[in-house]
Amino acid sequence: MSYTPNDRYNGIKRSCNSDDESDASSDCIQLTPLEAISPSTSRSPGSKSKYYSPTKKRYVNKRQPFKKRLDMDSLCPMEDSVLKEACAGIDDKSIFLLKVINNYLRNESLKNLLDEKSQEIINKCFNAVKPGIVIVCRMYWRKTLWYRYDDVVKISKEHYKKCDTPTVQEMIQYLVQNGILICGGADWSIDNYGEVIKMDELKKICKDLKIKYINKEKALQSLKNHRPITCFFKKETNSNNKNQAVCNKLRQLCGDFYSLSSSARTALHKLYVLMYLGMDYSWIRENKLELVLINDKAKIEIYPIDKNMKLDDACDVFRTQHEFEKYYNALVLYDNFLALNNDEEKYNIVLQVYDMYKNISENDMACYISYPEWLRKYTPPHIYIKILDSGIQTLKRLKHNESALEVLKTLIAQVAFRQHKKAEWYAEQALIYKNLGQHNMAAEILLVGFLSDLPKDTKDVMRNRAKNIANMKKIEIDKELRAKLLAAASDGHILENSFTAVHIDVQPMENTGKGKIKFYVRSENSTSVMDAEDYCLRHYIQSGRFTDGGHWEGRLVTTIFYLLFWDIIYTKPRGVTGIFLSHFQKHPLDIYTDSFYTNRKTLIMDRLKTIENYTEEELLKALEEKWNERPQEEVSEVARAPSGMSLAAVRGAGAALGAARAAALCARLAARPGAHARGFPDLTLWHQHNKQIIFVEVKTDSDTPSVKQLQWMDYLNKHDMHAEFCYVGAKTTRQKARAGNE
Repeated sequence: MSYTPNDRYNGIKRSCNSDDESDASSDCIQLTPLEAISPSTSRSPGSKSKYYSPTKKRYVNKRQPFKKRLDMDSLCPMEDSVLKEACAGIDDKSIFLLKVINNYLRNESLKNLLDEKSQEIINKCFNAVKPGIVIVCRMYWRKTLWYRYDDVVKISKEHYKKCDTPTVQEMIQYLVQNGILICGGADWSIDNYGEVIKMDELKKICKDLKIKYINKEKALQSLKNHRPITCFFKKETNSNNKNQAVCNKLRQLCGDFYSLSSSARTALHKLYVLMYLGMDYSWIRENKLELVLINDKAKIEIYPIDKNMKLDDACDVFRTQHEFEKYYNALVLYDNFLALNNDEEKYNIVLQVYDMYKNISENDMACYISYPEWLRKYTPPHIYIKILDSGIQTLKRLKHNESALEVLKTLIAQVAFRQHKKAEWYAEQALIYKNLGQHNMAAEILLVGFLSDLPKDTKDVMRNRAKNIANMKKIEIDKELRAKLLAAASDGHILENSFTAVHIDVQPMENTGKGKIKFYVRSENSTSVMDAEDYCLRHYIQSGRFTDGGHWEGRLVTTIFYLLFWDIIYTKPRGVTGIFLSHFQKHPLDIYTDSFYTNRKTLIMDRLKTIENYTEEELLKALEEKWNERPQEEVSEVARAPSGMSLAAVRGAGAALGAARAAALCARLAARPGAHARGFPDLTLWHQHNKQIIFVEVKTDSDTPSVKQLQWMDYLNKHDMHAEFCYVGAKTTRQKARAGNE
């Protein structure tokens, strides 16, 4: 048997005579079974064969050479002479900003969503003296706050070849006069200079003034305490931290500093939020939007939304400037909350947000609820609820249990936002009451949750807590209430010991408590280290029961689903607006809502019937055609090597599944993609010849399965797809007791 280089990374065993001629990973090399499931060694981030993916938030293999300069015509339409002239001679990142400004200014409906001050600044940025837009772009996206005059000159000349000193001076004057830049240094204190001065410069000042220095902090303190000799004769004191003589020396040495004004920064932030609505906002929050745009234009990382598709935009979300402004202010508040590390500061924001949520008028709330389910994320109450949900643990850490209960009561009472979290809120509320010794109240809260109209599978997150409370004997709880709670908790409860299990007794490597547990694997000539999942994969393949497999978790089933339903997922449903707002979406906005199914119900049902009636050849053809049709650089749920699997693996698993079982997998994902995207078993293994297939959830010592994992395993077994546990470790007594199988 042989393996491909990409299969080596994922542990997929395959034959050299595979008919997968189109797969980029089809070259075969001879590997031992041990090597076949050992992860390949990755190169350092600085390697030339890697690039940073903001989508995956890590370095990945570069598949195509990076184009240093993009095609100007692809960025600026030939007929738009004003935009083309503005873009001439400047760098690509600045062109991205000019293009988005141009698109904004040409759309009167979008223009009206921003306040007049922001509109004015954005318009002046577009008309700035060259290379003003370059400076604005750099100052916005880079972390550096202040730039010296020399830095401004350097950036200008790097990105605009026609730049000379008079041009730079004219540009700076324009940007400052129009409120885009502010100038610092003229009336700065020593503390202000301390934020920007270099250590070598600080040493020079100290040396001139004959001040001893050890480090930057002490040198600055010495400068603040420094007094010219004349001050002693005049008996002058200086307590305002602004020794004028020292400040003059610093100013003379460093010159003027420039920074983007707060009004310009706010205007640009609003512009990006408005114009890139629909894409993952974290790319804007984390200053990675430029990288996303560069990767997309250079064909390193592209997105599946058809570039020719007519998209909806922010005008289909916000009807007035006031609506957008309220959403934007809530978004900024959430960003500030995420940036905090201090619980007391977070607590203050939680209290503020709670008051803001409670003060939303009935008319405004009715307006927000009227939004389609997938667009409610762009409303203030949705963001407020995200903050309140995150703040529950902060309140608990600070022992504000009554406040936490009040917040949870409010979250549970509303019926329009983040409903997938409601069962967790019931469970959290019951836990707080339990910890306060109010066991009857905890039981009653859980019973209310079980009797609610929540989907049955979401209630599973409450069952363990309910059984725990109902079975506690040393607590005071009403007998009838205890019986009702136990009955509700047991209704449809999925037990871990209802599944078959394999136990592997092996001593893990010494673990300091950080990272995953690993195991030594020894062969005749070498010793390697494996994760628990790879160790179990090796065990199953070496047993001879299966010939192929990999550690893919949910990537395999989502890949099959997306390949078979691609056109349905990425086509706008008739009469539905607002699911495609940006070409940089990974999937439609309703993918994580129940509306995904209802918006496409007829199409989904027809496709499932078609898949059920496929022959094996037709199923594999459908998978392969869509796999080959989509570019390898595309960012979607189709998981390719090295982060996913090869076409050979998809074909192998598809053949072992067969049409009916493939349709059953797709049916569960299509019904609720957001709820069912996680929890799929770790390993998928099959036999090439007898078509046996198995799904294995791997657990190490003391590791317990999640609710979603148990739900998936239960679904698989009910639809003729065997799922089992594999417990690996030196202390599997606990697992054996839970699983009930040797």
